[in-house]
Amino acid sequence: MNKLLLIVFVGIGSLSFAQNTYNIKITVEGTADTVAYLGHHFGNQRYLNDTSSVTDGVAVFKGSEELPEGMYFYYSPNVYFEFIVSDQEFEIATKSPSFVENFNVTGSEENDIFHELQMITLTNQRIIKNLQSQ
Repeated sequence: MNKLLLIVFVGIGSLSFAQNTYNIKITVEGTADTVAYLGHHFGNQRYLNDTSSVTDGVAVFKGSEELPEGMYFYYSPNVYFEFIVSDQEFEIATKSPSFVENFNVTGSEENDIFHELQMITLTNQRIIKNLQSQ
C-alpha cells in the first residue's frame, strides 16, 4: 500500500513538473546554421531569456520554468520577428526574407490573432507608402 501511494505521488509530482516548462520550436527557412536568441520586452528594453543553436533553420528553446506571458522576440543574424507567449508549447515556421507574410504557428491561438494584426499593419504600411510616393 505504501509503495502504491509513493508511486502515485511521484507520478503526480512528475506530471506537475512537466507542466511548468516551455518548449518553443522555431523554423526559419532560408537561414544558415547559427545561434538564435529568445527574448522579451520590458518597457523600451529587451532582455534575453534563452539561446539555441540553429541547425537547418530550426531552433528549439526549452526551459525548466514557464515563461511569463507577454511579447517576445526571436533574433538571429538577419532575422528578427515578434510573437506572443502565453502557451508554453508551440511551433512557429516562417521563411526568409518575408517573415511576417510567411508566418505560420501551430499550438497558439494568440499568435494566430497577432499574425492577423501584423498582416493588417503591413498592408496599411504599404498603402501609406504608395500614397506618399504619389
